[in-house]
Amino acid sequence: MFVKLATAFLLMCASSAAVAGCKWINATVIVNGQAHSNWIWQCDSPDPPGDGEPGGGGDGGGSGGPDPAVACTYLAQARPPSCPTAIKMPSGAEFGAGSYAGGSGLAKLIYLKNSGLLRDFDRTSIENSLLNHTSDIAYGSFADMTLINFNLIGNLARICTEISEYDRTNWPFQLTDGTKKCQDALEVLVREAGGDTFASEVRAWLDLNKFDIGLGYLSLSSVVAWGAPENSLGMKVNKVQAEAKCSQWWENVHVYQCSVP
Repeated sequence: MFVKLATAFLLMCASSAAVAGCKWINATVIVNGQAHSNWIWQCDSPDPPGDGEPGGGGDGGGSGGPDPAVACTYLAQARPPSCPTAIKMPSGAEFGAGSYAGGSGLAKLIYLKNSGLLRDFDRTSIENSLLNHTSDIAYGSFADMTLINFNLIGNLARICTEISEYDRTNWPFQLTDGTKKCQDALEVLVREAGGDTFASEVRAWLDLNKFDIGLGYLSLSSVVAWGAPENSLGMKVNKVQAEAKCSQWWENVHVYQCSVP
């Protein structure tokens, strides 16, 4: 991964609906080099939540998290919109694929993965990059969405380079469909992820790492607005975050055995 988090950090997500000096925070920590995230309850008292889990570790002394009645009061006020039933946490390399506009970055990348134009090794690399992208969004693995998208784009740049090098070795006088489609998906994803500053940073990073995919390729003539229907990255991020919040809310309702109207 291109962004290494050396220390644990907290993403403060306090709500105006917090009660009794307590609030939920999204605590992200690094365990064995991997980022893990979960919503935990934090109160203005010397007693921390037990074991980093809502309601966990409480066998006396007030160290087991908030009183269930208080937690349920908060949860009732903080229910996410469009969250009528419990759902699983978002996952999968092709999450949301059916809703991506034709010609969008993720639509192109998923098509390439399933097209038969690539080696199994390259298809697996794309699969894993998309899986990690979904997980990073769902669990809040990084503080900034730009870093999550840069991670996906950086991995894709490496994959495109490997495809290009393999193709040049075996077909030295032609640009194969696999190479062209990988570079095409990369260009569109950069257009979707950010403006000229983001594109310049990507180009500089590619140049520094000597990734041979044609840097002029990323000279952007237009940027796809984040909220536009044709922006697959924006669509995926919004959908994953909404479903993750709903899933976590229902998990906490179950933990505290709250009554749900």
